Amino acid sequence: MRRKDRETDRETAFGITDRCAFVTLALFADGEIYAVPLSVARIGDDFYFHCAKTGRKTQMLRKNPKVCMSCVGNVAPDGNQFAVTYESATVFGTAEEVNDESEKRTALQAIASRYTPQAVGFEEECARERNNVAVWKIRISEITGKRRAKRPNDTI
Repeated sequence: MRRKDRETDRETAFGITDRCAFVTLALFADGEIYAVPLSVARIGDDFYFHCAKTGRKTQMLRKNPKVCMSCVGNVAPDGNQFAVTYESATVFGTAEEVNDESEKRTALQAIASRYTPQAVGFEEECARERNNVAVWKIRISEITGKRRAKRPNDTI
C-alpha cells in the first residue's frame, strides 16, 4: 500500500467489511474480467454470499475460484477541499460452493440478519428457497484496510 499513513490493522479492515453496504466481487476466467456487487456476511474470517445456481458468476467461479472483493464505506466530502473521507477494505481469497446444509443455513441466516433484520419468517423462506439458491464461501488469503479521516487522528 502506497499510503501507509492510511493503512488500518486487520481487525479494522474486517470492521470495514462488516459496515459497508455491499461489496464488489471481481472474477477472472477464460481471459474475461467480471465485477459484480454482492451482499455478503462474515462468519469468522470467511465471507458468504448467495446467488443463483447457474449463471455467469457461477460459471466463472467454477473455472477460477480466485476472487478479489472491494468494500467501501463512510464516503463524505471533506469540507471545501477536493477530497473525501472514506474507509475501504480489499479482500483476496478463494471461493468455494457450500454444500453442507447446516453451513448453508447458517450463512443464509447471517446474510438475512445483516441486510433484513426486521424480516420475519426466515425458516419458511429458507425452506422454500434453499434448493433454488447457491451459497458460496470466500476463504481469505489477504485483507487490507485503508481510511482517510478529516485529520490524521480523527476517526470516521
